[in-house]
Amino acid sequence: ENPDDLLANYREVKIACAVDEDGREVFWYPARVPQVMLTGGTGTGKTSMGHALVGEITRRGWPVWVLDAKRVEFLDFRLWPNVQIVAGAIWQQVALVHAAWELMEYRYELIEEGKATVNDFEPLVVFLDEFAEFRANLLEWYAQIKVKGDPTRPPTLAEVASLARKARTARIHLVLSTQRPDSEFLGGEM
Repeated sequence: ENPDDLLANYREVKIACAVDEDGREVFWYPARVPQVMLTGGTGTGKTSMGHALVGEITRRGWPVWVLDAKRVEFLDFRLWPNVQIVAGAIWQQVALVHAAWELMEYRYELIEEGKATVNDFEPLVVFLDEFAEFRANLLEWYAQIKVKGDPTRPPTLAEVASLARKARTARIHLVLSTQRPDSEFLGGEM
């Protein structure tokens, strides 16, 4: 694989992400399985797995945006090639989600207008680390900044759900980590 040719090699990309109980390497094939969820309790290796995935993805030349809900787990990646954003503060995290959603919508417009096809888009990986923590922080922050007339719930949650449903068609890949998948905050979209 030539990591410099993101478009030509997109369908063949496989990213090493784990070793199974028999010692065999496990791969993520983004073109086949566009979204990934990492789950596990505290101390089970979600962050280490996330670091390894970001490292492998950036080594391939793919751009990565990281939402760091704990604010300190991905700080070192700010200086890595191809890591374009590491959002630590809640307002930065909201901006990251909104930018990813806007990029997805823009790519959809290009397809609708016949100006591009899915195959024209450079892949982007958006890593949402510790989603439950992000959601809790978002709800608390939004309650503090919400003014009369604003939606009851933060629009960011709807944008994340939209990304989960549609981003793959725009070659935007979500990697979401959480301690346990909970229907209360993940909903039917994920």
